[in-house]
Amino acid sequence: MCGIVGYTGFKNAVDVVFDGLKTLEYRGYDSAGIAVSGKNIEVFKAVGRVSELKAKLPSSPFATAIGHTRWATHGKPLEKNAHPHISFDGKVAVVHNGIIENFKHLKRKVEEKGISFASDTDSEIIAHLLALDGSADFLQAVENVSKLLKGAATFLAIREGDDKIYCSKCGASLTIGIGDGENFVASDTLAICEHTNRMIPLLDGDIAVISRENVNIFSGQERVFRPAYNLNRIRPTDSDCFMASEIAEIPAAVHRTIKGFLSNPAAEEKIKNADKLYFVGCGTAYHACLYAKYVFSRLLQKNCEAVESSEFEDA
Repeated sequence: MCGIVGYTGFKNAVDVVFDGLKTLEYRGYDSAGIAVSGKNIEVFKAVGRVSELKAKLPSSPFATAIGHTRWATHGKPLEKNAHPHISFDGKVAVVHNGIIENFKHLKRKVEEKGISFASDTDSEIIAHLLALDGSADFLQAVENVSKLLKGAATFLAIREGDDKIYCSKCGASLTIGIGDGENFVASDTLAICEHTNRMIPLLDGDIAVISRENVNIFSGQERVFRPAYNLNRIRPTDSDCFMASEIAEIPAAVHRTIKGFLSNPAAEEKIKNADKLYFVGCGTAYHACLYAKYVFSRLLQKNCEAVESSEFEDA
């Protein structure tokens, strides 16, 4: 999963976003980048660790910025494939988390208009589509483009001359952090909990507009209210690093998960009556599925299969 961070407010947005990306680096990434919004859109990228990006960042302050750490899915780990991606007219920058399933179809449509792609990624299509939309209201353009995308398509967008951050949540997680004269957005609360503990997790289909003073969230055509919750700052438990902490938490997490199923008679009945069981996951979750397949096939004497989540539709 890629990492996304955005900030608009009275601090230097580049510093806030860079620090957020550094915090997320424990997940492991191959490139990073930051885009700033002022009179023009400016984009800064680097391959390798987030620290490689530091020397390329501007010294002058900006009020609004979005950033991204990438783990290659479409395209090799090259600087041209690092996010943020910029539109053909240079007026829109986008960071994206997920995989756009209908990317090839959309790319052909855009190329028919004479527009060339600067990267090998699926994410770049979002920036071009936003620039092509033509809606007088950029929020409407974000909503229109979000409807065109199939698959996991959580993204942030900024445009020149505008200090707002536009957010679209579909699939991958996205949380807004509420500040005083400043607001934040990130794919992982760990990236912004240093600055605020008031969080609003967005739901699939939500579109949000973030300025330094306001956060407006929309679902469909309607403005909606999403309650904020107070987050205790996340720290490793009794370990020196998050990896060791997460390993130590596995037994309790497994127990809570199993307990939830054991107290759900309806789920138990469905499993008993099923002819075949699918265990679906990606990354480390897929390896958990392989183990579950082994256990359930022995215990229940049923046909069980572990499937990568990206392949499940064809299973």
